[in-house]
Amino acid sequence: MNKFFIEGNEYSMMRLLSFISIVSALIVSGFTIVFVFLKTDITYIREMILLSGTLLGFGFGGKAIQKFGEAKNNE
Repeated sequence: MNKFFIEGNEYSMMRLLSFISIVSALIVSGFTIVFVFLKTDITYIREMILLSGTLLGFGFGGKAIQKFGEAKNNE
């Protein structure tokens, strides 16, 4: 795990954080589906959908912004 904190190696902290965000969003989505089948209050389901979308947005968005920034620096 310490390898992700070292600068200039093949391990990428951004890749790790994106992976953790996306896996967390998938877990929350799974719980959301279970709550739908259990007919839980719609307020909780809406909040979980919002949380899942936010985690997915940060997971994919952070990596995309990093790639865009690296492409601009390499020109």
